[in-house]
Amino acid sequence: MNLLCAVITNQPRNMKDIIEAELSQGWMFPIPLHYINCLTHGELAPVDIDDKVWSEQPDSSKKTKYRLTHDQSFEASQGSSVNGRVITEK
Repeated sequence: MNLLCAVITNQPRNMKDIIEAELSQGWMFPIPLHYINCLTHGELAPVDIDDKVWSEQPDSSKKTKYRLTHDQSFEASQGSSVNGRVITEK
């Protein structure tokens, strides 16, 4: 699969691997960039890699686990982040 990512990260190889895995599992799906303006209630959020998580190996050693993060505290379009607009009572 060819994957073009316009992402600035210090871990481009890990980012590409994670995004390809999420695409193949159906957890993410690509859309053409020009389609973003057609998403009436859609929003974009910065993504990056978290490498502070450890995966314990069978021999009890630890290995860095890379995890994709979505920054929902980012204030983009409405002057308030996604997290700030969550109705916690619901």
